[in-house]
Amino acid sequence: MADRVRELRYGILDSPARLAHPLLRRLHADWIAATPADGSLPGHAFIDPAKLSYLLGQLLIVGVERPLADITRFHYRLIGTDVVARRGRDSTGLWMDEHDDPTVAASGPLACRLAVDARQPVHITAARRIDGKRYALEYLLLPLVGDENGVIDRLVIAQLYPADAPRLPYGARQSG
Repeated sequence: MADRVRELRYGILDSPARLAHPLLRRLHADWIAATPADGSLPGHAFIDPAKLSYLLGQLLIVGVERPLADITRFHYRLIGTDVVARRGRDSTGLWMDEHDDPTVAASGPLACRLAVDARQPVHITAARRIDGKRYALEYLLLPLVGDENGVIDRLVIAQLYPADAPRLPYGARQSG
């Protein structure tokens, strides 16, 4: 039986040295290299499957929606195949605040808002129990701007599970 997320910590990435996984350090370096000389944020061109092939299955693309001036919501535009396999379901098209895991529904939008408001990468660590075993997860959230006035309208999120974390049958319901 799979349990839900039990621990979650997040904050502005103040140093790439805080990233434990070398693929996250590489992604962060690629994002920094894609940052324009004027100091603005990288745009959608950063999401190039050929350049990000080393992480494709672990990437999520999250849309930043502002239907009202004082409300920002996030929806899953794309979920990588490894993330789908680890969770046993595909949340593409769903709102993050309506996630089936209450911890993700509450904390995920807060971490995303931090990346949007600070215009900086956000680092997340979490612990999840799956089939009675604890697994450490690591995430990196990177803001991207659209074509209009440097407004952040996407987040690229790398979500890394340890190699030994099990994959769940598609449609499996996690309990916890």
